[in-house]
Order: sequence, then C-alpha cells, then structure tokens
Amino acid sequence: MSQYIFIGMVIIGVITLVISFCTHKMEVFLSYILRVAFAVASIYVVNMVIGMLGYHLVVGLNGGNVLTVTVLGTPGLVALYLLVAYFRYI
Repeated sequence: MSQYIFIGMVIIGVITLVISFCTHKMEVFLSYILRVAFAVASIYVVNMVIGMLGYHLVVGLNGGNVLTVTVLGTPGLVALYLLVAYFRYI
C-alpha cells in the first residue's frame, strides 16, 4: 500500500514538472524546487535542534513529509511535529 502512495506522489511531482516545462514558466519550476529544498532543510534543521535540546521527537525525512511541508509551508512543519509529539506522549 505504501508503495502505491509513493508512486502516486512521484507521478504528481512529474506531472507538475511537465506542466511547468510545457508552459515555459521557469519561475514556477524554480519556485517548486526551492520549496522542496526549503522543506528538506527545515525538517533536517528542526530535527537537529530538537535533538540538541534533549527531546526525542524526530520527523522522518521522507516524501510524504517533504510534500506536506512543500505544500503547506511552516504550518505544515509545525503540524508534523505536533503530530509526532501527540502520538509519542499519548
């Protein structure tokens, strides 16, 4: 089941890239790439900072989490960590 979800996310990403190339709007493509890079960097940095503070809350660096932060931005990042904290300390 998780393979189908991953394949679906890859297909959505490829469709987004094709659309951005077909419309000749490089700013859309660059914006998408920058959002993905920011998502990966922010998850990595927040994981490091929380680890240095002594807490064991780690959000995985996977496609679903990167897609969440890419689409939702900072609120998505906060939501991921709140969900991890909620399910860890139930």
